[in-house]
Amino acid sequence: MPEAPHDVLEELYGAPLDEFVALRDARAKELRAAGRRDEADAVKRLRKPSVAGWAVNQVRRRDPGAIEGLMAAGAALRQARAGALRNATREEREAVSDLVDQAARILHEAGREPSSSTIDDIRETMHAAAIDERARELVAAGRVVEPMQAVGFGVTPGGRREKRRHDERAREERRLTKAREALRAAQAEVRDRERELRTAERELHAAERDVDKARAALVSARERLERRESELADARGG
Repeated sequence: MPEAPHDVLEELYGAPLDEFVALRDARAKELRAAGRRDEADAVKRLRKPSVAGWAVNQVRRRDPGAIEGLMAAGAALRQARAGALRNATREEREAVSDLVDQAARILHEAGREPSSSTIDDIRETMHAAAIDERARELVAAGRVVEPMQAVGFGVTPGGRREKRRHDERAREERRLTKAREALRAAQAEVRDRERELRTAERELHAAERDVDKARAALVSARERLERRESELADARGG
């Protein structure tokens, strides 16, 4: 199956993450217009990297020497015998830690605050690159799409990362349930306040009617008083 041109791959996986899709589609369109339909289709199939994958790819482009150091540490770890295994493991972990720090800085510079799960994905991908051939190829080429995880001396896209995502989904569901309960409680309180308001409005209207009646009675009483005073004055004058 035809592959995407190397220069296009380098451009896409080195570009800002938010520009990947538009740039990919534009390059595929250009290749198709040039009659390179198979290559255009290959470019169109390229997947946008995850945040962790993009960060790993940028580390490879900014500091290829550090990636080579990771590969060397991984080779030493794979070949280490019992006596040298501890030192080899420590060196591999230090190399991974340095690269994770670089990736985090790159994400900060790009305006993306890395979550703890993203940092974990980057760390696991770097560790996978140290001990697994396929992961090593993808990281060395700077074309990581999804995080990878090493298991022993192999690599899998699942493992702890899938468990962590399952746990995150469970936490989200619990938060959603609590939010729904809080919403129902707030709606019930609103209904209670609306009933109280309607009751208060009815009482207010009744009180206003009583005031109007009292005002009319007062006017009538004043009129009667004025008539009596007038009648009294007439009687005295007579």
